[in-house]
Amino acid sequence: MSNQNELPYFVRENSAFAPITPQDDYLHPERNRQCSDPTLTETQYFSFGNAEAGVHAFGYLWHHPNLHAVSGGMLAWQGFKLHMQQAEICDYPLFMSDEVLKNDLHEFRLINSYSVKVIEPLKRHHMSYHDDAKNNHVDVEFDAVTPAIMPMVTRQSL
Repeated sequence: MSNQNELPYFVRENSAFAPITPQDDYLHPERNRQCSDPTLTETQYFSFGNAEAGVHAFGYLWHHPNLHAVSGGMLAWQGFKLHMQQAEICDYPLFMSDEVLKNDLHEFRLINSYSVKVIEPLKRHHMSYHDDAKNNHVDVEFDAVTPAIMPMVTRQSL
């Protein structure tokens, strides 16, 4: 067997990932209680696009547990944009109350209608966004094509 460092990065044995369970698809309040730093965050990201049409989009949730705040929403654009405010859909309210996560990440809806539902942890999710005033609607179901991974986090890296 050859030395792992001689192999291309994408075929090397990767020991830097932690074991993952379906519960990892949700918030981590027990672990978060161990950190009082106001910059502590948990995030959720879903992306999709249509290469032929040059359309790119993502939905994002940014939870600040120690601030009891959530930012998030929907961005979608066609072609190249210099900054996110040029996106055809740029609906990303900042610092909402984290009461919207009272059902954890099982199912939530932000004030701008961006919502996510976990159908099957680590495998299937449903994301939607509706802005009737601008006639913008997103309704996407994501099915995992590979097993989920989680980077290893050590005390030294926190």
